[in-house]
Amino acid sequence: INAEYGEIQPIQHYFKQINLRPSMTITSQPGGGPTNTKEIEEYLLHLDPSEITKWTTQEVCSQFLERCHFHYLIENFTVNNINGKVLLMLEEPNLVEMGVNVIGDRLMVLSYLKLLRKKKIESDKMATLWQGETPAPGLQYSEDCGQCCARICCPCCITRKQWRITG
Repeated sequence: INAEYGEIQPIQHYFKQINLRPSMTITSQPGGGPTNTKEIEEYLLHLDPSEITKWTTQEVCSQFLERCHFHYLIENFTVNNINGKVLLMLEEPNLVEMGVNVIGDRLMVLSYLKLLRKKKIESDKMATLWQGETPAPGLQYSEDCGQCCARICCPCCITRKQWRITG
């Protein structure tokens, strides 16, 4: 139906507009799309998040796009200079603007990016900001002279606790 003029057009007219033959069926996306999601997620979970932020555009293409079976997006990511740091900042509007038009692929890319971001947040939380031990040498408090003498004469007998502060 042509809404502007209220006319009904034959179905072949619409196929000509999108360059398809009436019997032509789209059976796959360009590049094939992800084949084994579980395998890809396992790969992504074993990546070091601190290394991802150091990736160049070429490494993003080889380590992320190729491994996730999004070969056809390599040119889009290269033209837009998507390095590791930028990769972790990508959102859906950015992918649309870059020309990732296949909704299924766009959602899978976002899903994989969410997994990488989650891994990075967990890694950042576990990063050691400070570590030390108490009592620190030279700063121990003594309840009596016996403890003070034991600390000076036999420092290995003093019980020490290891402390670690994470993010």
